[in-house]
This record gives sequence, structure tokens and C-alpha cells, in this order.
Amino acid sequence: MRLKMLPAFVLLALLWALAALVACTQSEDGPLEVSRENIDFDRMGYFLYPLLDSGKSIHLVQDTLYLRLDSMWTYSNCSLQKISYDRVKEDSTYYIKPLLHLRPSQEDCPAPYYRPSYTLKIVFGESELEGVSRIIAKNTNDSVFDTIAVRRGSMSLDTFDIYIDSIFALKDSLPLRTKGSPSYLRVLDSITPLEFYWRPMKSKCKMKITDCDSLVADTLFPTQWKLNDTLLVPVRQVCADEDDVYCMSSYWENDSSSLGDVHIHRDTVWHTSSYLVESVPACATYDRYSFGEAMQVGYTGTFVRELFSPDESETSCGPLTRDGWMAIRMSDSTKVIDNDSLVVAERLYKEWKKAKVAPSKAKK
Repeated sequence: MRLKMLPAFVLLALLWALAALVACTQSEDGPLEVSRENIDFDRMGYFLYPLLDSGKSIHLVQDTLYLRLDSMWTYSNCSLQKISYDRVKEDSTYYIKPLLHLRPSQEDCPAPYYRPSYTLKIVFGESELEGVSRIIAKNTNDSVFDTIAVRRGSMSLDTFDIYIDSIFALKDSLPLRTKGSPSYLRVLDSITPLEFYWRPMKSKCKMKITDCDSLVADTLFPTQWKLNDTLLVPVRQVCADEDDVYCMSSYWENDSSSLGDVHIHRDTVWHTSSYLVESVPACATYDRYSFGEAMQVGYTGTFVRELFSPDESETSCGPLTRDGWMAIRMSDSTKVIDNDSLVVAERLYKEWKKAKVAPSKAKK
């Protein structure tokens, strides 16, 4: 009985397959048009990194704000319809979040398209930045990526050539600075006294070259000393007359079985730091700075800086700029006020004021 019913099940399955095939071959079949103009297909793109004013630290209220969007994704090359941005002012902070509006078209464009970067120009009204001391840019995920200080005043870009005299290599002359402003300043931070131990070791000549009328001892002290390690220092005999050679260097043989008493060699380690220091107007600060050439003793170095000078309406004054000076640590090219306490900054300022002025480079 079961064998007679099997063809009926097969026939039913074929009928279902035929019905599905007919349903899938209507006149409107074919590739789906995802870009038809009569379809509202608005979406939002995204970007990863916003950069304010090309990485500058200060934005003047009267200037145009440049906002660079890096690593943008806009679905296709022709899908970016416009870029807007949300503005939110909270107390003294102004938040900006760009929005990428997408709308596909019928144009033949590669997709997806990964744009490398895009720059926006943002102009603020006079009242928009009133009371604002900083602007923060966010990315698509509302992550804070870049912050810039909002100041009221003017910028000046200047280049200085600073000659560093060889006297700066003398530790006992510190603190010392160059003439003028900005000036190169070198200070003595601390002195570490050290004690090294050594024992004299007799050194014999295997083959004498000449017989001298008189011999004197010649102790070969090391160029580098080691702590916690007693060094063996060869003691040789040389001719009193410097023109005569008693033994060639390859003929000397150290005798470690013939040692003298332990001696102490005392030395001092001088810890110094170098800075660039400049007198500036009250509450002024550097926006950007760079060293065109290395600052080395005996050479002329180039220092380029962009100085911000506040106007009368400026109320934001950093706690370490009230004395009207700026200092840059040469070892890591950072401003002293960025990483140091008020006590450190004031001590450095006193060192600069009392430092002797080194001679200027002689004119040819």
C-alpha cells in the first residue's frame, strides 16, 4: 500500500516547486535598484579622527576654525550629500560633532568608498564663543578626540638665531645664559660625589727597546671607572726623557700577582639641564615652536616660535605665566608649565634672573 502512495507525494512536491518558480519569475524581477531617485534612502556616514586647526593649541575667536575629518566612510564616492555639525555649549566648553549625510544616486560610483580626509571651515558669530575657553571635537561615536583653547588676542611668528658659546661646557660657570631674549639657559641641578676603588698592578716589559738614563713610574688610569668593582691599574716604567721609548705597547705584560694597596679615586657627577627662556607679555604663551637646528655648544641654533599675546578682554591666564616669561626644556622639547609645579617654575625663573650672560659670538 505504501509503494502505491509514493508517486502522489512526489507529484505534490513537484507542484510546490513549480508554484515557487512561477512566483519568482514575475515581470518586476531582476536586480534590486538601491539608488532609485524616488526612494528616500537617507543614511549617515562616519569618520574616526577630528583635528582642530591642524593640531594648534590656541584658536583666536576672530579666526576661522578649521576642522579636519580623517578616515571617512561615505558608502560610495557620490553618496556624500552634505556635512553638517551639531553645536552644544556647556558652561565654558563648546562641543562640535560633524554629521555626514548620505543619499545614494543613480550615478555609477565605486562603493564602498573610504575617503582619507576632508577639511571644514567653521565661522562663529560674536556671541557664540562668549565665555568659551575651549572647543572640543567629537567623532561619530561621541568620543572626544581633540581640544583647542579659545583665546582673545593676537599671534606673532618669529625666528631667532642663538649662539651658544663654548663657556657653557664649563660646569663651574653655571647657571649661564646667552645674551638677549629668547636666551639659552643652562643650570646645574645637582652634584653627586662618587668613590671608586683601585689597586696598582706591576707591569713588566718583555723586551726593552732602549736603556734610559732614568726611569719614572707611569700609572695607566682607566678612562671609565666602575662602582662596586676594584680595578687593577697597571704601573709601568717609562723613560724620563719623553723622546725615548723604553718599551713597545705590545711587549708589556701585567703581573696580577704583584699588587699594591687599595686606593680611593674620588670623582663628581654634574647633573645639568638646558632651557630656552624668553620674556613675554603677561599671560602670553607659545602656540607652536620648533628648533630648526640642534642647540650645541660652539654653534648657532635656530629657534622658531609663534607667540600668543592676549588683549584686555582676555581673562584666562595660566598660573605659571603670570611672571611674563616662557621656558622650554631642551631635553624633551616641552614647555615647563606643561609638566611642572609652580615651585619648579619659579625656581627656574630665579636661576634665569641670576645667571651670568655668556659672551656673544665675535663678529668677523
